[in-house]
Amino acid sequence: KEACLRYGDAFRTQFGYRLMGGVSRMRTMETTVEKLYEQARDAYDRGFYEGYGMYFYQSRYFSHALIGNKTAVIINQMGEYFADCDYEKGKEVLEHFFDEIERVRLVPEEVLAIGFEIYLRYQKVLYEKLNDKTFPLKKSGFQETIRAMGTLTELKLHLLHIAQNMVGNFVLFQNRSIKSEITEVLEYMSNHLEEDISLKSAAAHVNLSESYLSHLFKRETDKSFSDYLQKKRIELAKTLLAKTEKSVADIASQCGYEEYSYFCRVFKKSTGQTPNEYRRKHK
Repeated sequence: KEACLRYGDAFRTQFGYRLMGGVSRMRTMETTVEKLYEQARDAYDRGFYEGYGMYFYQSRYFSHALIGNKTAVIINQMGEYFADCDYEKGKEVLEHFFDEIERVRLVPEEVLAIGFEIYLRYQKVLYEKLNDKTFPLKKSGFQETIRAMGTLTELKLHLLHIAQNMVGNFVLFQNRSIKSEITEVLEYMSNHLEEDISLKSAAAHVNLSESYLSHLFKRETDKSFSDYLQKKRIELAKTLLAKTEKSVADIASQCGYEEYSYFCRVFKKSTGQTPNEYRRKHK
């Protein structure tokens, strides 16, 4: 026993590697080589929960206590939180799950299999979130990485690191997508000010629901759709009044106002002047 511990310390000191080892009980006449291997393997696997070091077989250490259906439910719940970009709640579910695994001392091979299931759930989330049927679901490579995890803590931190990066990329992707859609709506409004455009027509133009577009528009521009549209129309009217000889009625029509009197009321409320007063002042 002392020799094994000294060997482990020397290996760490000279080469900088942490060593994991398992040692069986002393062989007796009744003990087979297969039994000794099982004991050594069981002792070795203790390090999965207790950290790197040399372990000596004492008694059976692991269980098969977790139920498969329970595992699937937890993994799906965690995946839903990450898909919703709620990293903290997803992290909480994963950490509680790993606490339960540690409590029951699930066999390490089964834990690593669960780690791979979690990774596959990440892949499914990516596929659905990005809505890209060509997105490759990578199964090779990562399985070897999972198997190489020496401890439960390493596996948990690795999976959380992947989840954090994934959620961060979702947020960036979502923000880019939102900004692109809002930019498209703003261009649509600028190019159709003379038409009878509305939140409904703009939402249809970018394939969003009216309520969702209204929410995004307010968040990105700090104005409601109708207030922004009115602002752009009044800005156009001011330019036309100052730089053209068009009649006020024609300008009202060009700015999307069918009723001349309504245009005049909106213009005065916005600028403090009637259209004719503004023209005289800025000609």
